[in-house]
This record gives sequence, structure tokens and C-alpha cells, in this order.
Amino acid sequence: MTKQRPLSPWAILRWSVRPKILRNFCSVFYLQLQAEAINAPISDDPSPVPFTVEIGETAVSISNKLVEQGFITNPDLFRLFLRYNGLDASLEAGDYQLRRDMNMREIAAVLQKASFEEVSVTIPEGWRAEQVAELLSQEGIMDGALFLATVRQGTGVEHPLLAGRPAGASLRRLSLPRYVPFAGQRYPGRPDYPDAGQHGSQTAGQCS
Repeated sequence: MTKQRPLSPWAILRWSVRPKILRNFCSVFYLQLQAEAINAPISDDPSPVPFTVEIGETAVSISNKLVEQGFITNPDLFRLFLRYNGLDASLEAGDYQLRRDMNMREIAAVLQKASFEEVSVTIPEGWRAEQVAELLSQEGIMDGALFLATVRQGTGVEHPLLAGRPAGASLRRLSLPRYVPFAGQRYPGRPDYPDAGQHGSQTAGQCS
């Protein structure tokens, strides 16, 4: 009978420490070393400065923009802070008011909740979807072609008024209130706002 040799401490460490655990340990260690940089603002200037996160923008791009506009100095540290705390996946597109006396923690928290802008449009009763689309484009509220595509396809829209509508059914011939508020980040549905379908339920008057 062969006697097995006991595992050395290094062998035990090699088998027990998985890459993810080691990566997390290194992240914690580095973030602790950089605690002062995370908690210290770049300036004592309390003036509000506009900052915009575009649709589809990544944490890498946002971090670099924060450096370019003078809010932080270390984009890699900010990105690691976001990722370790699970904040990188919940950054919201929209317009913000940041200050240079905010530290990384405060900036990360603010970027989780974008401000919303509301605009209103009155759609005359009996207008066709094509007329509504033209009006929306003329007023700069949203892309009329995108509005028409949403109405015709009947997809990408969720609203209590549409409960019970057959799946995939067109949104044409729906009677909704004449005064329609639009709530969204910046101007939903513009060419630079590709996910405007989620706001489409608030864009129709009576479309035939």
C-alpha cells in the first residue's frame, strides 16, 4: 500500500484560491490603498457643471470623459470602484449637474439616477399617424420615422392603456388623450436616442 504524501501549504493555496477570489482580493487591497484618492474631491469649486452620459456609453468612456472635464484624475481607479461595487452596470444615460468638489463616491452615486426633461405636444383629434410623425419631427421631439415604425409594428411599447392588446398588434386607431406629456431623458426618440420605443406609449394621440 502506497503512503500518500501530505499536501504542502503552497499546493493547498494553489488549489483553493480561484482566479475570481484572487482578483477580488487584489481589488479590495488596491481600493483600500487608494481610499484617499477615492474620498478626496479634485477641487473645492462648488459650481454646478453640466455632464451628459449618452445612450450606450460604457463605464470606460464615462470615466475618460470625467477626466477630460476635470471631475476626476484617475479613470482606471474610478472604473474599478464602479465595477467592485456593482455600479458600472447601472449607470444611466441622461443629463447631470456635477461639481468638482464631489469625490468619486459622490459622482458614482449621482450617475445612477439621470434627470428627466418633460415636453408636451398637442395632437389634433383625427390626425393620421403620418401627420403625427411629421409634427413630432418638426417640433424636434422625436424622430418621426421611428414613431411610425413603432406605431406600425406595435412593439417596444408598454403602457397600462395598452393592456389586453394582442401581441404584435399595430398601435394604429388607438384613441388616447389629446394633451400628451413626454417624459424622458433629454428628448426621447430623437435620432440620437435609439431606445425611444420605450417612451412610444406616450407619443400617440388618435392615429388612424
